Amino acid sequence: MTAHTHQHTHSDSGGACCEDPNDESLLSHIALSLSGGGLRATGFHLGVLDMLDRAGLLQNVHILSSVSGGSLTGTSYALCQQEGKGFQDCFDNLYEFLPGLNTMEEILSRVNAGAALFPSGRRDLITAMANVLHEAYFSRFYSSHSFGQFWDQVDSHLSEIMFNATEFKTGTAFRFQKSQFRCLIGNGHVHVTEEHARAMRMADVMAASACIPAGMEPLFFPEDFHWPDDDKPGRPFCTQVADYIEQQTGERSVALMDGGVYDNQGVTSILLAMLRRDRARHRAQACVERDEGADLEPATVEEWQGWLRRFARASSSQSTEVDEDNGVDLSHLRLFVISDTPVRSDTFYPSKPLPSPDSKPGFFANRTLGWYDAFAWVLTILMVLSAGDNLVELWQNWERGGWGTIHDALSFAVPAFVCLSLASLMIWVRLQIVRLNREMASVMPAFKRRPWHYLKKVRLGEAARMVNLRVGSTMALTAKIFMNRIRQLGYSTVYSSTLDEHSLPSRIMTNEIFTLLDTHKLDPGIPAPTDEMRQIVDLAGNTRTALWLNPSVNYRGHGEMDVLVSAGQMTTCYNLLRHLRRRYGDDAGNIPAGSRADQLYRTILALWDRLREDPMCLVEARKASGRLGADGAAAA
Repeated sequence: MTAHTHQHTHSDSGGACCEDPNDESLLSHIALSLSGGGLRATGFHLGVLDMLDRAGLLQNVHILSSVSGGSLTGTSYALCQQEGKGFQDCFDNLYEFLPGLNTMEEILSRVNAGAALFPSGRRDLITAMANVLHEAYFSRFYSSHSFGQFWDQVDSHLSEIMFNATEFKTGTAFRFQKSQFRCLIGNGHVHVTEEHARAMRMADVMAASACIPAGMEPLFFPEDFHWPDDDKPGRPFCTQVADYIEQQTGERSVALMDGGVYDNQGVTSILLAMLRRDRARHRAQACVERDEGADLEPATVEEWQGWLRRFARASSSQSTEVDEDNGVDLSHLRLFVISDTPVRSDTFYPSKPLPSPDSKPGFFANRTLGWYDAFAWVLTILMVLSAGDNLVELWQNWERGGWGTIHDALSFAVPAFVCLSLASLMIWVRLQIVRLNREMASVMPAFKRRPWHYLKKVRLGEAARMVNLRVGSTMALTAKIFMNRIRQLGYSTVYSSTLDEHSLPSRIMTNEIFTLLDTHKLDPGIPAPTDEMRQIVDLAGNTRTALWLNPSVNYRGHGEMDVLVSAGQMTTCYNLLRHLRRRYGDDAGNIPAGSRADQLYRTILALWDRLREDPMCLVEARKASGRLGADGAAAA
């Protein structure tokens, strides 16, 4: 491609990131990604936003990406911004909604509710959860609760918002997003128009982002979403969206699930937002005529290599050379915070102890599968005979003209029906086993003897252990090892640039929930976290990935929500101090006294000192300054 040379400037002031401690644009443009992790993530990220607000940095967040449980915090704050409200309202809303909520009871109650609550007619947990979110949260705390409000012109510092889900058609991210630049709502394979996006309920967007695998069913788009005219025959608006999707995919709907399946940290969405901005720069300088693919992931390995190479050539300083092959201009980006709540365990799958040589299996565990097979045959025959005998008795009573009483029904009809049903079930299972044997024979080399000849000698206890090991290890692979690998790949993407101090990694601040427990990550120049702080972080980090808060958690009278928020506050405070020290050298004395960087460092250090004295003090202060304090609401 022909290079173009222009003198260009940015609306965001230039200069190297954080190099000048008196730079007026110090940390002025922040990208923030909020990971998934159920309500563990929701509470932790709420503490992250709280600390950024106290440090005076929350207003500098221009790009926000969230996944799964992080999307509840992300959507809540974005909606508050859109309605001209501050962080305190976001905090109060979540605190009034979550601590007293029995999520599963609310979901199950709506599964049993009227069919009108399920626009597609399919009753399942995920659509019920969307209804809970709509009724108990979004419509309760926000004046407008459709995705379309993000197109309204308001004075919000969030110029890019992305709530991430995963679609099953192509196995890539499906992004519910609003950008100041051109972007697709969905992905490059399937997307919707702005008109369609405006009509979406925020509750449905949230449910799609947090549709936890195994725990929830897929959410089918658009049929499981609520649309403006669902009360009309044929659901005209939903039909319109389905027609549009069919033009792209040949199918009228796509299944959506948790965004964490594709990118649990939401970092790829941040990179795509940076690319959109960079492409807009090129268009403004007449370097490119088209912008197809500006916010799409590459489709092949080769394309990924070139895509990442652009960030490897990224620069944090202004340049007069504008060539779209020169890399991504990141002069506007001052800080990229990756807030992450991974699950940590000593082992992904514990070893199972062997049975003691002295232990003797119970009677049933010691029987072979062949023994149970013979027993099942005998039981089936007996049930058939019993059913026949009861039917004969019924017939004889009929001939005598004396049947039809409750006694006859309980003594003969019901036992006959039960025996025939169980016998039919056992025969059906046997037929399925026969079918499976035939299928195995058609795809495998011929057996000298049928597989059952070998299996029938296995004892029930041994068979149970084999099944347990397979199910347990498979769950560990999918829920832990697979997700851990996805996390590693996400970080490798953003850390792919290592050329010089101006590359993207120099502006990344990883904000992992276990930071204060990892001694190798601690900075000796920062006062060390206290044992109490570490205890709270350990408690928060080991919170299960769930849709509900554990009511049994009680730390000094504080509930699980308080613990999670406190962990987010402490972790973010420490990592901000560590980031500033690294940007200006390991010694904080390198930051000139009285400079903007020095003022920011001292502000954050003062907050750290308060947290070291009492890790719960900022949570209590935030609750006291809002509706929780004014109304005397119960503590979380």
